[in-house]
Amino acid sequence: MIDKLVELVQQYAGNTVINNSAVPNEKNEAAISSIADGVFNGLKSEATGAGLGSILNMLSSGGNISSAITKTVQSSVIESLISKTGIAKSAASGIAASIVPSILGSLSKNTADASNKGFDISNILSSLTGGATSGLNVSNLLDRNGDGKLDFNDLSSMLSSGSETTTATGKKKTQVGSSSSSGGGLLGGLLGNLFGKK
Repeated sequence: MIDKLVELVQQYAGNTVINNSAVPNEKNEAAISSIADGVFNGLKSEATGAGLGSILNMLSSGGNISSAITKTVQSSVIESLISKTGIAKSAASGIAASIVPSILGSLSKNTADASNKGFDISNILSSLTGGATSGLNVSNLLDRNGDGKLDFNDLSSMLSSGSETTTATGKKKTQVGSSSSSGGGLLGGLLGNLFGKK
């Protein structure tokens, strides 16, 4: 995933890094690499914590990025830039504020496009979760209406198509997934996080 992030950073590194007097020319490559590392570590921090639902939403929405993710990633990029290039905190903060929203927006749009095999949502999610979602084809699981896009309609379809069971009191209850289906329990948890359920 890092190589894809480096590509995205390079796309937006023009005035932000390359032509930035606060970044010495000999440190341009290190700055680009440190930004990519910072983005990855920030996203990983969110994905392995309470922000997994927001990460899934970002990767599947084509542009819907929470302010919490942006803030976490910016902080990670600032820390990475300072530690690996030695630039001033004010300069690092300015770079992060300028480039992170563009990178996250591009990442979101690329992963939501099912035809873009270079940004496979399943592989990216697996990288961010340390392999916890390895083996799950997230794209196929979420693209419920088969339009090649991952959006709110797919998530709504996933929720509404859950299995219906009858409880001991005779009430019917809908379940998003079961542990017996491929990744159902995990996906149910992801969707629960996404919609704010605990």
